Formats: sequence, structure tokens, C-alpha cells
Amino acid sequence: MRPRSLSLLGLAAGVALMAQASVVDAVEQAQPKPDAKLADNQNSQSEIAKYCLSNASAAADAHLAWQRNKLAQMEEELKQKITELQAKQEEYKKWVMARQELLDKGEENVVSIFSHMRPDAAALQLSAMEDETAAAVLSKLNPRNASAILDEIDPSRAARLTGVMAGISEKAPEPKKSL
Repeated sequence: MRPRSLSLLGLAAGVALMAQASVVDAVEQAQPKPDAKLADNQNSQSEIAKYCLSNASAAADAHLAWQRNKLAQMEEELKQKITELQAKQEEYKKWVMARQELLDKGEENVVSIFSHMRPDAAALQLSAMEDETAAAVLSKLNPRNASAILDEIDPSRAARLTGVMAGISEKAPEPKKSL
């Protein structure tokens, strides 16, 4: 090689080194320098992570305690509902017993007496009785005698007695309202 080409080659190598140095300087300048805020931020993040890790079991325990408390509350509400339902059941049993007592009021001898009476005389006697007792007697009579007696009773009272016998209500039905 010639000396001139060596110098050109050396010159080219020098330019390349200078260009490379410029590029390295530019890259170093472009990279953010670790400043105090970034270092503090990273430290605080690592402290937060340490705090979270150290308190994770305590948080899980607290959540579990909350769930247990909520389940205890729900269990108490359920017990209260069961108590209310048992009270309703007792109320229904009382209604059934009252219905049975109603039927038992019309004893066989009283029923026998009414079955042998004339319908108009029986109607007068039943009109003087309470609705429950009169309905009990009528329900134990054979249908032919009961219908003949009901035919002699005032229509509104007969409707009430029929309602009591059917177990619907003790009150006369309300008239329907037309639109």
C-alpha cells in the first residue's frame, strides 16, 4: 500500500472514531440521568411493595373476619325469618283448630233436632244463633233439610252463613264495582 492511501485510511479511521464518539455522546445525553426524584420514586415503590407483602396476610385476615361477620348477620336474619314462619304456622294451626271447633259445635243431638223441625221454625231458631254455630248446624244437616232452612232465612244472613260454611269469611260479600 502506498503511504498516501495509509494516510487516507488513517484519516478515515479517525473520522470514524470521531463519529462514533459523537454518537456515544449523543446517546449518553439522550438517556435520562438518574435524578433524585426517580430514585425516591423507585425507593417508595419498593417500600410500598414491601408494605403490601408484609400486610397481605393481615388484609386477608380482615377480609375473612368481615365475611364471617356478614355470615353471622345473615344467619341471625335467617333465624328471625324462621321464627316468623313458625309463628305463622302456629297461627294457621289455630285457624284449622277453630274450623274444627266450628264443626264440632253442631253436636249430633242438636243436628237431629233441627233435622226434624219444620224449615220455617228451624230458620227462626238459627237466625237467633251466632253465625258460627248456625253454620256448624247447617253443615251437619243433610243437604235437603239445610237448603229448605236456608230458603226460609233472610237472604243476606243466608249468604253469610253459606260463606262461613264454605270457610270463606264471616262477612257478607262486597258488591262488585262496575267500571
